[in-house]
Amino acid sequence: MYNSIKKTNKFLLFVLIFQVIVGFTWVSFTASLNVNPALEMILIQFITFGIPTIIYFFITKENPKQVLSIRPISILNILIIIGISIFVQPFMNVLSGITSLFFENNAENIINGTINLPLWVTLLSTALTPAIFEEIVFRGIVFNGYKTTSIVKACFMCGLFFGITHMNIQQFSYTIVMGILFAFLVYKTKSIFASMISHFTINGTQVVMSSLASTLRTNQAVETSLAISTSERIIAILVLLFIALIVSPIFVLLIKAFLKVNKNNTIEDDIIHYNIPKEQQEPIFNIYLIFILVVFFIEVILLPILQNYT
Repeated sequence: MYNSIKKTNKFLLFVLIFQVIVGFTWVSFTASLNVNPALEMILIQFITFGIPTIIYFFITKENPKQVLSIRPISILNILIIIGISIFVQPFMNVLSGITSLFFENNAENIINGTINLPLWVTLLSTALTPAIFEEIVFRGIVFNGYKTTSIVKACFMCGLFFGITHMNIQQFSYTIVMGILFAFLVYKTKSIFASMISHFTINGTQVVMSSLASTLRTNQAVETSLAISTSERIIAILVLLFIALIVSPIFVLLIKAFLKVNKNNTIEDDIIHYNIPKEQQEPIFNIYLIFILVVFFIEVILLPILQNYT
């Protein structure tokens, strides 16, 4: 019987608890050091994802190159992946817009917090660093750990965990979609660089767009006037949905081109690589998954409710 998924869920539970502990102590730590927002985000990525990764490989003694799918990727794949990552964003923006009607958009607040920094610094901290550290954990260790089930389950769980560790309801829906897309790209190319490129493209595009939008805010009066009502938000969502429908044929064509380019990608016969016979697949549900869901519920749903009543 395989033990890969159980080990992976145990690792992810450790990452989640470690992330919560760091979150509780981080504010007082950075306040005493007066750390700037960009450096703070880089440090958080390294601490919450980099350190657990180092511990994982130190304990398991597994081959990082194999676990992380560190393989070269073609220029054609890179160009197609960049295109897919650009044209998937209208769909993600629709999901983000819908959830923003009910919950605060933390991702937007983070980007706005670095808006006065040089663009390259913001790209480094909010696009490149997550594209490296988060992909190593989720499309590297986690996705590889789920190779003992079907590819559909592996991609979905990879997306679910990606959404959970963002620890924010507003980001939950579209980060699940991102996580599934990233896992799919890695599965077809057999290279983690595929998801890193896509992740960087998506985050980087959002940063650049926010930077361009900030140039329109020439004074406080203009900035204040940008506050919009719920009805205006709904109209904006409908506009985003219209844009998503307009670009959907391009997105579909890019996916088809991606599948055609990668249709002959194979791996060694002696390596377990998803889609094994159903009767041999490892169950994805175990005690560690239950604990992961409990931690998420307490941290993201229960504690905010209790804080509102205190």
